[in-house]
Amino acid sequence: MDQNVSETRTQKKGLSFALKYLFGVGDAGFVLMSNVETFYFMRFLTTLANFTAPVAALINSVFSIIDAALSWIYGAIITGGTPWIVPFIFACQFIRFSENVTLSAVIIVVAAVVSHFIWNLGYVANSAMVAVVGKTPDEKAILASSRATWNNIGSLAFSYLGLPFAAVLAGIVGEKNQFAAVAFVLGIVMVLTYFAHFKMTDGYEDIETEQTVKLTKKNKMKFGEMLRALVRNPHLICLIIADLAKWCVTFVVKASA
Repeated sequence: MDQNVSETRTQKKGLSFALKYLFGVGDAGFVLMSNVETFYFMRFLTTLANFTAPVAALINSVFSIIDAALSWIYGAIITGGTPWIVPFIFACQFIRFSENVTLSAVIIVVAAVVSHFIWNLGYVANSAMVAVVGKTPDEKAILASSRATWNNIGSLAFSYLGLPFAAVLAGIVGEKNQFAAVAFVLGIVMVLTYFAHFKMTDGYEDIETEQTVKLTKKNKMKFGEMLRALVRNPHLICLIIADLAKWCVTFVVKASA
């Protein structure tokens, strides 16, 4: 029976209706959740948690540097991760637990680093599914286009609903905890929408056998080989620089807003 199931799962061809038009809803959920931090984290640190500007800047810088350092290893460990825990940890990033400045800052940094680490595993795995599910260039283009569309939908929805939603929750949990509540609720939205992606792509992935696992390990590039390949590929370097510049502008504009 297991063999029959395995054969059925590997025989799915062509994109389903859900994959053509709904693949990317998880990215919308991710944008909704992450924009809480992008737009309101510094406001929480200074206005609600009452950290001084230098301390707030230090908190933001420390976790950003750690997150950037960890970003290089996500691709190697995307097979693991428990995204359902993200809402709980992410919410702790927007709570000041103690009057002690050092203790509170450490807790917030740890919550930020851990939540980013876990949610980035899901984000990288989700991005990789385009190449797994799309068997032809046209299918991959459709999936990538659908992701981009839903990504923009998430950004647009947050621009209209983010602050009003926080105001509503402030009436329930208090002003100081409003962004923690928003982070928790939208974290749940992210988990649910990524689970929708999981169900959409069920049966499209290749089933690993002992032989394919050994072949993958054999062909896996070492870190030094990846660096040498990068240095020898000027087009890839230009693409990386352009992408970094794009995201720098995006984050600066959003944070300024």
